[in-house]
Amino acid sequence: GVCRPLFVGPAHELSGTRFFQQLLSRRSMSCPTARTAAAFAFASVAASTLASVGRSSPLGLPLITGYLVAGAAAGPYVLGMLTHDDCTSLADLINNDAMGFIGFSAGTKFLLSDMEGTIQPTLVLLTALVLVTYGLVGSCFYFAAPYLPLTAGQTPEVQLATSMVIACLAVARSPSSAIALITELGARGAFTTMTLSLTVLTDVIVVVLFA
Repeated sequence: GVCRPLFVGPAHELSGTRFFQQLLSRRSMSCPTARTAAAFAFASVAASTLASVGRSSPLGLPLITGYLVAGAAAGPYVLGMLTHDDCTSLADLINNDAMGFIGFSAGTKFLLSDMEGTIQPTLVLLTALVLVTYGLVGSCFYFAAPYLPLTAGQTPEVQLATSMVIACLAVARSPSSAIALITELGARGAFTTMTLSLTVLTDVIVVVLFA
């Protein structure tokens, strides 16, 4: 079937030919080809091998470091094993599903017993982190907006809106990185719970700020 929902207009507005053209177009854009799947599988094996080498090296790098390096190398900007179109088609299948797994995994790491006595410090740190990051990044981008290609020549309202979006992105954290390190190291305790709480809650706040 089609990998993503097919959004078309009312049925009476589309002829049979037009309907199938959109169906095939949506299918070709969303579903990865055999070459894309093979390249992704090869990159995944290479990433696992590179991560193991980095972990066993004298530096003792976390596994996620090897994953990131291998992904950047396999992407369109270095080796080109995966093109922009390949990454787009893979994102439709992987990113959306991965977010569900990441959220579920993050939830399983929360232990109420570990959060006793740390709720107030966590909220204080969360508030300071969001306010400082959002205010500092938003202000700096707004004052630099007239000199940036993205916003040069735009109205002050557009520059302000763009600055707010960039500030939202700056507030966001990476639960996947935190979970990967916690799982790899087997970390437990109040500090681990607080770190994961901050990481997840900042992403929740980012969603609210975007809205």
